[in-house]
Amino acid sequence: MKLEKTFILILFIFMFILPISYADANSKLEFKYKDWIVDSKGPSVRFYTKADDQPVRFGWVKPFRSCAHSYLIMDTASYMVQKDYLDQFEGKLIPLEVFFPKIHAQEEIILKAEIIDSFTVNPAWTITRIGLAQAGKRMNHYMEELDKVVIQIPEDPNHLFEYMWGEFSLKGYKAAKTKAEEICYDNSVSYVVLKN
Repeated sequence: MKLEKTFILILFIFMFILPISYADANSKLEFKYKDWIVDSKGPSVRFYTKADDQPVRFGWVKPFRSCAHSYLIMDTASYMVQKDYLDQFEGKLIPLEVFFPKIHAQEEIILKAEIIDSFTVNPAWTITRIGLAQAGKRMNHYMEELDKVVIQIPEDPNHLFEYMWGEFSLKGYKAAKTKAEEICYDNSVSYVVLKN
């Protein structure tokens, strides 16, 4: 009788509690921290902000089960360049220059980012996703302590992008990063439990 109750309890956990926690892990969450947004859908969490008056978005993605790493993600729009042309450059590495306006020496950080993919919003508007670069300790420190960052593509010989730079607010970055880490670790535990 005792063994039967134990088996029913274990069955109850696997049938009801774990599927509910798994459903929570895959539902879309969204939190706003000043100028930064944290959202989660699928196997990762991202935290990002938008440029002032430009269709450019910049932020970081943390894949579940790899929460110690954040990968840069930047979306830029083009009204002149078609998706078919941009697709030729998928996987190409491009430098991104990062400046922090409050640093008087204008110290720049160069990130090697990759053109990930492009997708068409409508026949005249294409979004290109650039990313997979990791920030070093110095850049992360500046992002936590300062209030603005400028990111630009220094050269574009193929004329891929209409918007070559963006100025982004860092207000709320630290809180958004902390929340993203929390969501990542919570969901990583759910994945580990479900996989085993």
